[in-house]
Amino acid sequence: MNNRVIIYAPNVHTGGGLVLLQGLIEAWPKNKRLFAYFDERAFNILNIPNNAQVTWVAPRIINRMKVEMSLGAGSRDSDVVVCLHSLPPLFKFPGNVIVFLQNRNLVEKYSLKKFTLWQAARISIERILGYFLRHRVDEYIVQTNCFKRDFEDWYTSKPELKKPNVKVLPFMKSILVKDNEPYEVQKKIWDFIYVADALAHKNHITLFDAWEELAKQDIFPSLALTIDMSETLLLLKIKELNSMGVKITNLGVLSHEDMIEKYQESGALIYPSLRESFGLPLVEASSLGMPILASELDFVHDVCRPTETFDPSSHRSITRSVKAFLNIDEQIQLINPPIKFLEYIFSRTDEGIFSDNE
Repeated sequence: MNNRVIIYAPNVHTGGGLVLLQGLIEAWPKNKRLFAYFDERAFNILNIPNNAQVTWVAPRIINRMKVEMSLGAGSRDSDVVVCLHSLPPLFKFPGNVIVFLQNRNLVEKYSLKKFTLWQAARISIERILGYFLRHRVDEYIVQTNCFKRDFEDWYTSKPELKKPNVKVLPFMKSILVKDNEPYEVQKKIWDFIYVADALAHKNHITLFDAWEELAKQDIFPSLALTIDMSETLLLLKIKELNSMGVKITNLGVLSHEDMIEKYQESGALIYPSLRESFGLPLVEASSLGMPILASELDFVHDVCRPTETFDPSSHRSITRSVKAFLNIDEQIQLINPPIKFLEYIFSRTDEGIFSDNE
């Protein structure tokens, strides 16, 4: 029972975090017992080894506090506690504490006004906890070099202070393509797919504006999304766009296996996110050999080689990238000679430029 590794992953139950957790469990050494604290909402999703000792944590603050107190009291100096929920422990643990930091929202000081009230409140609290408890962490693990740089700047702005212990160690479980064939759409249903939840930094509204702009130009590419069915405002916007002929389909939240299938039914991944600690769909699409249209930002180039990039703050930039990928010529503004300008100016007079009157 010496040198235990304890996985602490409350609140990991959806999205990329869940996919990474599933990969860790599947790769867990058979000669090592799994000690873990998992979110009870993932109970029917995770495939737990028979000899594992798992505590299921209810998604309530009081339960989280009780569990952390129990973990702190029950852990030993020889233990390694790996926090997969991006936060340091609330209570001091005697063992070695590693935080796998997956959430850029916690270390970047950007406005939260586009988030819902609940999301903004939660992120604000987690930012405070993450910063003031950071010295309890022995080591941080992040997934990209650009995130490491941003994290180190967040950790301390004083160069004379000791830098945190940070390891860049990206991982994901492998995606097996049938017969190891290169990516080829056998049955294309959608031109593009965007795999993302509905948090504000995922930038769905700008993507919707781009699709609306394409429709105004009589261009109607199909787009599949993976938004939770509880996201009423975004779903209403999709319905409004559908009424205009815009081809957007929401698939809802899918299992990882179903998600891989949807990748292979799509012509390309489009990824207008404003910030990511990793960007798992970019890595998955790249592994499949899919074309990728993505934001011209560092986190993208850390994990893939996109086919097209764009300014994620500009729906017109996204529109141009989509048209370029679809081999649709972009109209370039005609540059006229000076006489054309003068002809127009003089046309505003009664006589015009070619009048004999001076």
